[in-house]
Amino acid sequence: MMGMDTTLTHNELDYFDSKMSQAQKALEEENDLEKKAILDMAIDNALAFSGQVRLGFTEWDAQNEGINIRDRQMAENVTWYLNHFPERKIIIWTANFHGAKQINQINYGKEPDPDLYNKYVLCGEHLEKAFPGQLYSLAFTSGGGSEGYFYATDSTAIVPDSTSMEFQLRQRCMEYGFCDLSQRKDWTDMAFNSIILGYDCKPGKWAQVFDGVFYLKENHKAHLVQE
Repeated sequence: MMGMDTTLTHNELDYFDSKMSQAQKALEEENDLEKKAILDMAIDNALAFSGQVRLGFTEWDAQNEGINIRDRQMAENVTWYLNHFPERKIIIWTANFHGAKQINQINYGKEPDPDLYNKYVLCGEHLEKAFPGQLYSLAFTSGGGSEGYFYATDSTAIVPDSTSMEFQLRQRCMEYGFCDLSQRKDWTDMAFNSIILGYDCKPGKWAQVFDGVFYLKENHKAHLVQE
């Protein structure tokens, strides 16, 4: 769907959804419960993505509504896995953004929608509600370096604002560090500035958003390893 040169019509998406629903109904006759569960979840994922495609990927409001659909479905997948394998402990690797447990505690503060973070319920928040007290969300941040897509040649320098936590840590010449925010109950309502989300400085009550922060003096974008 994302790779097509032409835009899918709503009729085409309706057809896709109807076929997925037919497949899901047909699964009711499946006797292999493991196969049934896996395929049922796969179809749910396909329908969720179809919902995102319907919204489109270019309009501001549609993009942001699509983020909520995506994050809810990400959490559904993790919940499905843990419900089927309750004895497991798992590690989920996401961007800091998706791991936020209460992103509305951070001030987005940019146009065209300064209150944007009040509109999101992200994967981390869904999982915290589903498994209260069992989720540890760890954010990564840095005092410099560069960021960019691994498949692109260009990159952007990371320059923390002078009011940010990262700037202060870099001034102390720290190479790396870890802060367990979950153990600092006195920081719960304390607001400070950080570039954890998007590399630009945002104020907020970060101890309500993440359980811990891992700091690196410099972060650099990933690159392909050539054999």
